[in-house]
Amino acid sequence: MTQQNRARRASRPGFACLAALVLTALTLCTVLSAHSVQAAEWMTPYLEQVQEWGVMRGSSSGNLNPDRVLTRAEFVTMINRAFGYTERGNTPFQDVPANAWYADDINIAYQAGYFTGTSETTAGPLGRVTREQAAVLLGRNLRLQGIPGVNSDFTDVHRMGNWSRGMVQECAELGIIQGYADGTFRPQNYITRGQMACFLVRALGTLVHETGDQIAGGVYGNLTVNTSGVKLKDTVITGNLYLSGGVGLGSVELENVTVMGKIVVCGAGEAERGESSIILRNVTAEAMEIDSLSDNFMTIRTEGLTNIANTTVRTSAYLEDVTDDDMGLRVITLDGTSDGTLLQLAGNIKEVVNITPNSNLQVVQGVTHKLTVDERATGSALSIANDTTVKILNLDAGTPVTGNGDVDKMNINAAGSSATMLPDSIFIRPGIESNINNKVMDSVAAEESSDEPRLLAGYPLVRNLASTSADGVFSTNKRGTLYWAVSALLDGSAGEDELRDPSAYPGKILRSGTINVTASKTEMTARLTGLSREGSYYLAAMLVDERGHASPVKVTAFTTTDDSVPAFATGYPEAVVYVQTIFPVTREKSEGSGPGYGHQDLPPVLRPAAPERLRPHGQRYALRRHRGQPGLRHHGAPEEHGLHDSQGQHRLSPGEDHLRPVPVAQRRRQRQELRGAAERDHQGCDAAGDPAPGGHRHDGHQHHHDLLPG
Repeated sequence: MTQQNRARRASRPGFACLAALVLTALTLCTVLSAHSVQAAEWMTPYLEQVQEWGVMRGSSSGNLNPDRVLTRAEFVTMINRAFGYTERGNTPFQDVPANAWYADDINIAYQAGYFTGTSETTAGPLGRVTREQAAVLLGRNLRLQGIPGVNSDFTDVHRMGNWSRGMVQECAELGIIQGYADGTFRPQNYITRGQMACFLVRALGTLVHETGDQIAGGVYGNLTVNTSGVKLKDTVITGNLYLSGGVGLGSVELENVTVMGKIVVCGAGEAERGESSIILRNVTAEAMEIDSLSDNFMTIRTEGLTNIANTTVRTSAYLEDVTDDDMGLRVITLDGTSDGTLLQLAGNIKEVVNITPNSNLQVVQGVTHKLTVDERATGSALSIANDTTVKILNLDAGTPVTGNGDVDKMNINAAGSSATMLPDSIFIRPGIESNINNKVMDSVAAEESSDEPRLLAGYPLVRNLASTSADGVFSTNKRGTLYWAVSALLDGSAGEDELRDPSAYPGKILRSGTINVTASKTEMTARLTGLSREGSYYLAAMLVDERGHASPVKVTAFTTTDDSVPAFATGYPEAVVYVQTIFPVTREKSEGSGPGYGHQDLPPVLRPAAPERLRPHGQRYALRRHRGQPGLRHHGAPEEHGLHDSQGQHRLSPGEDHLRPVPVAQRRRQRQELRGAAERDHQGCDAAGDPAPGGHRHDGHQHHHDLLPG
């Protein structure tokens, strides 16, 4: 541990609480020491306990001297033994002789990290320890954080230093110290050996200092493990469980342990026999704190039915959670005590919040369901390793996110954030930009990127149809790669596999290609060539975005044109007209006299005759009456009429053309006159079928009408 880190830890408010615990115990002991007999009786259980633990040994005659004031050297010696510290190293202290009885303990206390001396080069080993100093030093070992503010249950709180007030108050709330009967704490009084014994027993509770399997059963108060190689099983603890710095770089295993308070992990190493240093199996607790006093990197693994509501990480660590979704370390908070705090996450991590400035958070394996970089974690970095997943990532502080892992949803709420990967869904707060997967995005671009790929409505479509070519037109909702293919209508349209690998379907895919889509809602064109005249085809298309997600395949059908020059076949065009014979219809004269009676010819009636070919002048033809007799009735026998011979066959008079072209308007007018005449004839027919004057008559089922030309 560096000198800078030691100084920082020495000033932490949490240390004051431990000091307060010591002071309370010392206070009680001090009150009783006023009457030596009562003091000895009251201290006896505490003195016996610390003597049994080997924390206090006394003089050569066995005298523990409970009323004697502690020196700083004696104080660190008791702490080292109680918490199991044994590691030695170099020290900067020049006032500690190498052959002094306390030299090793001053060295151990310095390496453990709770003792920094009176200056950078002096330890003051023979100086005495005040009550508030004792509270702070012991608080550091219990990893207490101290209670902020000036509120205190002690009436002489104003006599406490700012550096000790919070720690003293926390120790008092934990029941470790109680103060004097008059409500004072007396922070400047010196602590005695007996008071120190009271403080340690109340703080540590039950001490486990032997290796191997340990079953403590039901424990009232705290339990402290101060050595490596312990497997604590089948135990219920009403207070806190401390895995002290005495564990060192070793290991501790907890199995079927319930802690009513919190678990405080102060000591452990990076690995033990290929496993994590701390293993929690079927462990239940409201909270756990990971806080190495000596800044060791610790590894912790949770298994089985372990269920811990809140875990706070204050020093660099590796956490692996292999429990189910609703178990394990439910909320992990990185609340580091120094710059550069590193937290590595593996397994099934439920939720992580980073509030540590200049920290480094790494997702190295497994799935992290929710991860938030709080706005307090300025200057922090996050990495997401390959084959790992973060389902929800909230960046409330500008954070660079690196790695090739997957992020399902990224919410960016602070400028200065970036990501090397492309999340499935991105939200960027309006007004800021972020570099995502080497592309600068704002809120609009992030929303577009988050959409699933698709071709816009109405696409693909085909334009500029020709006999052997056409243009395929596409438009998409986002960037990516567009795959298209043409197949014959009878072969069916292309599917996703055929679009991705058209060469594997040579008998079906006639034309194919890809288009690099660089902008959304923009038309792109592919030239379709080599088609057949009047051929029917399918054009299929699919968009694959930058994440590899594919859109549904969309298809349109089209038919190429016939570009041959229009022309009539040989011998055509040809028009055919059916010429009808005209013959008179006579009407017998009825009895009576007057107008309308007597032998009279009816108008000519047209009958089918042999077809005559018309001249190919592109004109429309109609049959006209004999020249000079339009609209006249013919009287007499059929042979008297100029248009028929005696056998009723059609004949042409010399110089007469009976098939003359008639203008369409004139023919339409003649047809209308004919219909009008027919209607008038119907109206003039009486009930008996005889014609009224100027009308028509019925012959059986035949109606005989006067016909007009047309």
